[in-house]
Amino acid sequence: MNAGSDGIVAQALRFGTVGVANTLIGSGTILVLTWWGMNPYAANVTGYGVGTVFSFYANSRWTFGASMAGARLVKFLGVLAVSYGINVAVLSAALRMGWSELASQLPAMVCFTVINFLGQRYFTFREVGSR
Repeated sequence: MNAGSDGIVAQALRFGTVGVANTLIGSGTILVLTWWGMNPYAANVTGYGVGTVFSFYANSRWTFGASMAGARLVKFLGVLAVSYGINVAVLSAALRMGWSELASQLPAMVCFTVINFLGQRYFTFREVGSR
């Protein structure tokens, strides 16, 4: 059975694993480049770029068992953008409700992760066996 035809729980676990690895790779890249003296903005953009490329590759091949077609990359990035927009909206709502700055991040991150997974599964990678 390929990754694309696995159930939602197996895919969600792989997606979460890729997310943790993506965070470590992206953050590690930012920290190393900054330590080497790169401008912090350039290091940040580079780190997020490296993390996004890794995430697209790992989720395409391992999480969903799909090819890395150009059209799929556009969808992948679109889902990330929508997920981030929802993240910011939830963060703003939590802050307006009086939640602390730190506590407000939790529901925002959870919403980002859930929306991102569902969007990738049912939009970006739906044709490879997502149910």
